[in-house]
Amino acid sequence: MTDPETVGFFDRQAPEWDAHDHSDAFRLLPVILARAGIVAEDSVLDVGAGTGILVPFLEMAGVRRMAAVDASGAMVREYRKKFPGRRVDVADFGADPLPFGPESFTKVVVFNSFPHFREEPARLFRAAFELLAPAGRLIICHSMNRAALNRHHRRAGREVAGDVLIPDEEIERLYGGAGFIRTVVEDGGYFYSSGDKPGASSPRPART
Repeated sequence: MTDPETVGFFDRQAPEWDAHDHSDAFRLLPVILARAGIVAEDSVLDVGAGTGILVPFLEMAGVRRMAAVDASGAMVREYRKKFPGRRVDVADFGADPLPFGPESFTKVVVFNSFPHFREEPARLFRAAFELLAPAGRLIICHSMNRAALNRHHRRAGREVAGDVLIPDEEIERLYGGAGFIRTVVEDGGYFYSSGDKPGASSPRPART
């Protein structure tokens, strides 16, 4: 669930967002998407999509079935201007009802936006689990590592200064609590994490 002040911050930033320096993201996205195992056959939901930074990289990977959500109406307007044929909805993921049925996607990607879900982040994991098909994967990643990201948000403005990347152990707990297995959480040159929904033949682990 996204704080209303954070949504307001991104509404104000949206018209100039693409003028910011996104070079690190552009450099790392092909690496991250390959690591996530995203292939042309996937159906991908982009959570916290902003103005659509993932779209060209998903297209380069051959993905044709994609959709996106963002809590900022202004960001969604910019997305629609750039990619008029792509599906994007205004929604606070994990809080608002979504226009997708259960098991609609094989991959859910949260790129450069997870710290903004600081209020009840468990909702994000539960919502992703429901939307993923069996053996689907949730990927939460960032083009910076934890230290750089937290520094960046502290400098970016009062509204997002508290949007920090929570510890690895807490992220692992959130994956497991929602039912994900084979969890990976790594904070190196960039932040990467993923968890798999059990497949049709895999028993869902008990929640603790």
